[in-house]
Amino acid sequence: MARLGGDEFAVLIEGIVDERDVLDVAQRIADALADPLQLQHHSVSVRASIGIAFGPLPGAPDVVLRHADLAMYRSKSAGHGAYVVFEQEMHTALAARTTMTEALRTAAANGELSLRYQPVLDLPRNRVVGLEALVRWDHPVLGTVSPATFVPLAEEVGQIGALGDWVLEEACAQLACWRAADCGFGDVNMAINLSSHQLRVPGLAAKVERLLAAHGLAAGSMVLEITETAILSDEAIVADQLRELRSMGVGIALDDFGTGYSSLSHLSLFPIDIVKIDRSFVDQVNTSPRHHALTNGIVRLARDLALDVVAEGIETADQRRVVEEMGCQYGQGYLLARPMAADEVPAAIAGFAGVLGAGR
Repeated sequence: MARLGGDEFAVLIEGIVDERDVLDVAQRIADALADPLQLQHHSVSVRASIGIAFGPLPGAPDVVLRHADLAMYRSKSAGHGAYVVFEQEMHTALAARTTMTEALRTAAANGELSLRYQPVLDLPRNRVVGLEALVRWDHPVLGTVSPATFVPLAEEVGQIGALGDWVLEEACAQLACWRAADCGFGDVNMAINLSSHQLRVPGLAAKVERLLAAHGLAAGSMVLEITETAILSDEAIVADQLRELRSMGVGIALDDFGTGYSSLSHLSLFPIDIVKIDRSFVDQVNTSPRHHALTNGIVRLARDLALDVVAEGIETADQRRVVEEMGCQYGQGYLLARPMAADEVPAAIAGFAGVLGAGR
């Protein structure tokens, strides 16, 4: 047995007959560590994440150690106290992750990132009042990479700040371009998603103010969308940042409302202007009495608090009808309009009734 460094240890077991021998040792280690230790007047329990690899292998023992390390990190994701046996797919997954991480670092510079814009409608008037900027990544080798894959990766590897800054700059530049072309976008706002990292970095309001000034945009032109998960850590810092942004006139929207933690307390703790009802509620609003009641409750609560409310994920005419009957004024979803490239936006939304933009 050896201590490799920090809190990592390695155990070499010889004379193995089959895998059950190693699993038995791993379980005994886990059980032994689970017994509470007395430190002064405190009882402390220690749990370990255990990775297992077998040899001999080509390049052993360093290959065996690397494989055990990979399995250990996989066991961490399964929860402390677990043990995982190395499988080749872990190495393949790591290689793919490494390739994607390196590609992501240069994606913006290589022109691989782009934005799609999804309209937000004033439902009763059938008018476009906003556009949500959604980032997309098309890599020449990896193909189209889902935001569900590369956005969490950017957060994990420290690239989310650069990615978020690129989206802010690109979205503001595009809105300024539309307005300069006099396309009727005078009152249409731009909604941009913020990550938890961006919310925790000091100076966010000053950065946004400089960006708006550089493109000749008023603060009311921008809506910043945050999730409840993003504001769970460093709540005091996040609250201060949001208050500073709101005092400038920037709109603040709470995205995916109803799926996070302590939703109601967040409405009182943070300066929120808009509540976006998560699509999981809207999806069953006309088929499930429970979802209907919850959605109706959110709409009524938002109206009582003088907040705008947007129903996300409207995909059928019945869903639109039901949320409108509840008094939900704004909506977004594939039924209304899909995310589209910048050059498609003016023509695509020209078909909606009335003059573009009714304000929030």
